[in-house]
Amino acid sequence: MRAPRLFLCILIATAALPRAATAQQDADVDHGVVLEVGAAGEGGIHGGGWSFGPNLAVEVTPIEEWLEIEFGVSALLTNGPTELSSDLVFKKPFRLSSTAELMIGLGPTVSRVVSGTGVGTLNLAGAEPRVGTRLLA
Repeated sequence: MRAPRLFLCILIATAALPRAATAQQDADVDHGVVLEVGAAGEGGIHGGGWSFGPNLAVEVTPIEEWLEIEFGVSALLTNGPTELSSDLVFKKPFRLSSTAELMIGLGPTVSRVVSGTGVGTLNLAGAEPRVGTRLLA
């Protein structure tokens, strides 16, 4: 039960930090590349337990108001194996107001067990649905 509390604390702390590219700029300005640092988590569908860890991602907007592409890397930690995963998510932003967006996306994911039981196990088949919000400064 310690891991979910730690994840919640990390999530609250990273949500409180302003995003590097948007905190000081107007919402209508093109940001080029956005670096995202935060927390990640996943839970097993059939009682597999929870994994939490750090997340680092880079986001670009090739088509303004239509397409955002995000490439991220996460290290998911448990008491057993540690899993390193990466994902490429294609997102469609929906502007809710001048200060908020809703994003819906989908993309492939690849993961590999790097320590613990099953070291070297590679999972190439995966899809990651994504729904999220963004507050614009």
